[in-house]
Amino acid sequence: MTTEITSWTLAEFMEEGRFPPPEPIVEGLLHHGELMILSATAKTGKSVLAANLAMAVGYSLPFLDRFPTRSVNVLVLQTEITNGAYSDRLKKMHLALPGEPVSTRIHIASGRLRLDETQGPLVLQKKIKDLDIGCVILDPFYTMHEKDEDKAKDIAPLLTVLKNLVLVTNVGCVLVHHQGKKGEGGNTRQPGHQHRGSSAFADV
Repeated sequence: MTTEITSWTLAEFMEEGRFPPPEPIVEGLLHHGELMILSATAKTGKSVLAANLAMAVGYSLPFLDRFPTRSVNVLVLQTEITNGAYSDRLKKMHLALPGEPVSTRIHIASGRLRLDETQGPLVLQKKIKDLDIGCVILDPFYTMHEKDEDKAKDIAPLLTVLKNLVLVTNVGCVLVHHQGKKGEGGNTRQPGHQHRGSSAFADV
């Protein structure tokens, strides 16, 4: 818990080099110390897009042939399909990189991580440190907690824990999350509020 407030004069605050700009992982999209939500409706390729992001960063290739990347170690925690199916998906993606050796920068994690339990964030933080991870992809978010996604009092503290972990570890973190159905106000709301559940997601 914070016990004091640090302040600077305007001159100190703007002093060259005092607060360096965040380093990009994917130019224009994702930086170190940032939490980003990748959100779309069901069955629209969110996980494939996230896997492509991991491959681009792991191989230091432009993401979507457009956004330059900085090569860092990537951790993908995916819990929606089997390891066999995910391995097959990555093998097919690797075939599109003729002559490239298999990257040792991309790490795939299995097992159920519960971010709403005390040990969950600590386990993830340790893995980030042990593997010197710069980018984390959590796919999909709803499998990593048992909170009510429609209640801000449940989700806001969980997202705060995750944002604090991102700041402490200085990773860029991508949350794969579903948008609400049309009947839930999907296409009638601002894009940030189309995420399924609490408006706390839009605040990210």
